[in-house]
Amino acid sequence: MQDKADITFSKGKGCDHCRKTGYKGRIGLYETLVVDDKIRDLIIKQETPYVIAKAARETQGFKTLVDDGVDKVEKGITSVEEVLTVASTV
Repeated sequence: MQDKADITFSKGKGCDHCRKTGYKGRIGLYETLVVDDKIRDLIIKQETPYVIAKAARETQGFKTLVDDGVDKVEKGITSVEEVLTVASTV
């Protein structure tokens, strides 16, 4: 991952083909939680989603929808506005 200070954000200009939206096609944001023994135990203990996600990050390298969206913003695949539109930070 590049230094956050070096990221250049851009916004689509739009054209007739995209109806002036600046977007063409779709790209998914993904998060996949693998339920291993540790995660299973946390679920059984009814831990909060925050605790479960934190444990998954530490043991599996788990990424949330927002994390995946930020990666795609950094690569210039989508915009911050689109990520905020579809991925909750709650």
